[in-house]
Amino acid sequence: MNGNSNLSDLKLSRDHFAIKGLIDKDNRAFMRAELPEPGIVEITDIFRGRLPQGSGGDFIAATLAGHHAIPTKKLIFKNIENAATKEAFITGIAPSETVLGRTGKKALEKLGLIPANYSFAIDRGKLKLIIDVA
Repeated sequence: MNGNSNLSDLKLSRDHFAIKGLIDKDNRAFMRAELPEPGIVEITDIFRGRLPQGSGGDFIAATLAGHHAIPTKKLIFKNIENAATKEAFITGIAPSETVLGRTGKKALEKLGLIPANYSFAIDRGKLKLIIDVA
């Protein structure tokens, strides 16, 4: 991991519904994911906080590895609120070219996985970005 990304302060937790990662000294850095079935990880929340730009993929990978929740089938960002990603969807930009698409790719590669197909979908009126794993 990037030595200056403060991921050494990563704290892991879980409840009946989700796994979580947060940075102990940064109350704005937070990640939450659900595990609907083995091999599928659905990220519901990701906030970089004060972590350096470009470290979101590291944060996701460290959290998932710490929980032994490896997305061997799909990595899904669901209930997307990020304005740039929503605009990309509306204007037809490829999901792989969005910040979330690149963040997911980096996370998968850090976990030793190969991202394959990227797609957008609407689920219950909310946008999601799906990355299939090769």
